[in-house]
Amino acid sequence: MRILGTIMLVLGIIFAALFVIIAFSGGLNWGAFFIPVVLIVIGVRIRNAATGILQRQPSATSGAGPTVELPVTPQVADAISRYGARSRRLVLWLTAGAFVLLLGIGIVLGLSDQDRKEGRQMMVILGGVGVVSSAMIGGISWLTSLRPIQRDLGSTVYLRTTGPVQTISIRGGYMLRLADRGFIMNGRGGASELARLGSGTVDHSPHGHVIIAVWNREGAEVYTLSGYRSERPPSAG
Repeated sequence: MRILGTIMLVLGIIFAALFVIIAFSGGLNWGAFFIPVVLIVIGVRIRNAATGILQRQPSATSGAGPTVELPVTPQVADAISRYGARSRRLVLWLTAGAFVLLLGIGIVLGLSDQDRKEGRQMMVILGGVGVVSSAMIGGISWLTSLRPIQRDLGSTVYLRTTGPVQTISIRGGYMLRLADRGFIMNGRGGASELARLGSGTVDHSPHGHVIIAVWNREGAEVYTLSGYRSERPPSAG
């Protein structure tokens, strides 16, 4: 996860340097610097939050430490599978929506243009932008969410981490810091419950970082993934 933060930080710095050159040449409004600033800020926050609260290096064992490995049960596999299916449908709607929206804008602007040649060019340009935007949304979603969830479904274990809990809001989502690891949450499910927790037990998938179930320090269940019913509280393990 620190690698992702580093990539965003470096990209932000590169964009900032390029924007400075373009801005001094008079070809760019200084307001465009909002983009590299956001990249830099998010990159720094991800790098700082991608480690555990108690330990810097994540570890998972079968019986000791803040994080332990548990065998995947049919209930866990089914809940993650349904979550993955919902994620795929959402990505499909987003990619199709981006293309239709941009193509529709191109058609409206093209038909309202008195110059038919310019109108057709506008349709082609915005249609192309729609294709590129859809491809970017689909590609990023596949790499950061859909593919990791597929790896979870092929895994024989999931993780249970006990100890301090901290959520950090980033643009478009949340970072979750646990005792010995930190990661970007897959979706917002459980974010509000985790933000109020302070300390407890969190069941989560190892690759897609899907939050499966959450208990407070007294062992009371405060969140479960939609369609999932925990088989036993952490104290019963």
